[in-house]
Amino acid sequence: MATVDDNPFASPVAEAAEAADERQLRRDGLLPAERGAWSLIAAWCGTWALNLPIAVFFGWILTDAWGRVGMGVAILGIATLGGVAVRRSKAAGQVLVRGGLLFALTQFFPILQIISGFVAQALLDGLGFDDPAGFGPNANALGFVPAVIATLVSGGLIVAAGLLVGLLLRAITPTHWWAAWRAEVPNLTPPQ
Repeated sequence: MATVDDNPFASPVAEAAEAADERQLRRDGLLPAERGAWSLIAAWCGTWALNLPIAVFFGWILTDAWGRVGMGVAILGIATLGGVAVRRSKAAGQVLVRGGLLFALTQFFPILQIISGFVAQALLDGLGFDDPAGFGPNANALGFVPAVIATLVSGGLIVAAGLLVGLLLRAITPTHWWAAWRAEVPNLTPPQ
């Protein structure tokens, strides 16, 4: 069935050029992705959740009630920003999801997560916030604002590490391993 937009007299060359322009805009991230974007967002949500346990465990110990609210706000902010990035660029989404999944395995020996927490604490010290030294009842717990800052810094470092792992993985693996969420899956059937 023909629609109003169909023009039987349109040049096939012009239509092909318009389609190529749209594909280029999608690759550049100027138009939202179409096929497979929701499955990639779901994969991002799973990756994000798998990277939470160690960070939330240490954050819970170091924050008071309002600090936990701030930590939750920052965690949801990181998840939302990651979802938007994955939705806008499938290539970045693939790298982030696969690198994040591999990075999640490091939680069994969480040196990098602890280092990101130390970096966040050093930033808080530099900004003049109290140091939550110790874990006893006299320890200074992080409030809302320092918890947001610490979570954004440590979470951002963890996301960046996952992205670096994904880029390394992309560099050392065959291209066809990355075709599942690619915008244009090549036609592999031989010509007739």
